Amino acid sequence: MTHVYIDPHSYIYLNNELFHEETGRKDDYVLAFWHFLKRYCLERGILLQTIDRWNEKESNSQDVYVSLEHKNFLKRVYWSLKNKRYPVRVPLGRFGRKILFQFEPPFIMPEVYVDIKRIIGLYDTSWLAWKVDDPRARYFHYWQTYDRVLEEYWENSERGFLVMINSNVPSRMPKKFLFTLVSTGKFPRTDSKELIRERKKAALFFSRTNEIDIYGSGWDREHALREVYRGRAASKYATLSRYRFSLCYENSAVPGYITEKLFDCLYTGTVPIYLGAPDVEMYIPKDCFLDRRDFKSYEELRTFLKSLSESEIKTYKENGRRFLESEQYKPFTKEHFAKIFLEACVS
Repeated sequence: MTHVYIDPHSYIYLNNELFHEETGRKDDYVLAFWHFLKRYCLERGILLQTIDRWNEKESNSQDVYVSLEHKNFLKRVYWSLKNKRYPVRVPLGRFGRKILFQFEPPFIMPEVYVDIKRIIGLYDTSWLAWKVDDPRARYFHYWQTYDRVLEEYWENSERGFLVMINSNVPSRMPKKFLFTLVSTGKFPRTDSKELIRERKKAALFFSRTNEIDIYGSGWDREHALREVYRGRAASKYATLSRYRFSLCYENSAVPGYITEKLFDCLYTGTVPIYLGAPDVEMYIPKDCFLDRRDFKSYEELRTFLKSLSESEIKTYKENGRRFLESEQYKPFTKEHFAKIFLEACVS
């Protein structure tokens, strides 16, 4: 049996907590995929464990190391202080294969972006959820939770006008850029356009007429938005299903970087207003979402949304359903990513 040791995307998921199956949650359990992946791999003779379970004395040349996000030395030291199980140093030479899956884009992890060519060279295979100009890097889509609409939510006809479910995190960004400068000695400049401030701009516009409800952490700090802030969503799917439209803005505009935000709307029959990957139409049909870039201003966007009939809104919903059921959606499924992961470990 092949042993694969995963260096997780947070120190809280050590001791195999990454694969923990939580009971009692029906919809948006965040670790459901990793539980699925462990079972998927085990059925094919591959055992997944977190990196703290690796023992150098019991290791062999067939062991595989998989890093979910690259961590430089300073981050590894910090994580080891937060969780004593986290190994500051891992002798990568003892592993038969070393694989990177980089999910976060340049804006969120600038310390990786400024050093990306060197980092890619550290691994036998590097997979990125955004595109870079390096032939050694492979591109993958974020896996999505479902491959169909959620009927109980999709059919809901009791809907308000507009919602946004996002965290308000701009205050954290200076720390990230300072960390990059200290840990790499390089100025944290990226080619991606951040969209955090654009989320706030959109929220402020629609809040003036009280036509938006906002969910997520951090918005309580914005005095101008307190009247439309509704706290954290207990279930994003149930919350989305109570609205006709949703603002779906990525944290940054990077080619190929498409997260769950748009898809969550398609599951619930909510029309997405998307801003993010500039090449989104290469992967998702234009007829099942609204592209924020098609409107010169928020006033123009608002006028268009108000002009849509129930029949036209239903057409967007139906187009979304067809996409989820099509071959074009297959690269976004968890089964597709599981195959990529498996092949990376055994090839």
